[in-house]
Amino acid sequence: MAFNKAISEKFNELGGKILYEDSYQPDNENYEVILNKIQADKNIDVIFIMCFGPESANFVKRAKEKGINQQIMTYEAFHAPQVLDIAKNAANGVIFVSPSFDADSDDPRTTSLKKVLFEEYNGQREYNYFIAAHYDATALLLKAISEGNRTSQQIKAYFDTMSPFDGITGSIAFTEKGSAIVPLVVYEVRDGKFVIIKNEVL
Repeated sequence: MAFNKAISEKFNELGGKILYEDSYQPDNENYEVILNKIQADKNIDVIFIMCFGPESANFVKRAKEKGINQQIMTYEAFHAPQVLDIAKNAANGVIFVSPSFDADSDDPRTTSLKKVLFEEYNGQREYNYFIAAHYDATALLLKAISEGNRTSQQIKAYFDTMSPFDGITGSIAFTEKGSAIVPLVVYEVRDGKFVIIKNEVL
């Protein structure tokens, strides 16, 4: 299921009402049409944005410049130092959910992966959930193959019945629909910093 469809269905199920939906082309930093429509509708209480971190940051920055003060919410992609560099003070107050993964953990696996990453990829100075999650996904796939699963059907069946996998990002398991079960925390940007306001909501 597409991310936006899943969000919409759950939001409506919980009693919310979506007043306006829109999209834009990737790398397009001109959000004026969308922001003008939001600004014109006085019934909008919350703005939820689904895009990559830098794009989210530019959207938030421009929204604040236009005097749009509704609560802005988003997801994991906002959890990056680059976002704060771009949005600056406009990021304050933005609320988002993010996996409980700690990029600064003392876990030897985390520190080892970070060390290799920075050494192998010259100039790479950011280590985040997406990098660790791709590492875990690869490790999980290799584990399935090493246990004799070769076809896509066999690998899927393996994932459907496996015990939770202890990855760098935490304990990994899947729902019946194939979605990963990921513990989340809620953050708010306060004074230019990511602050946890609610621990493990899943």
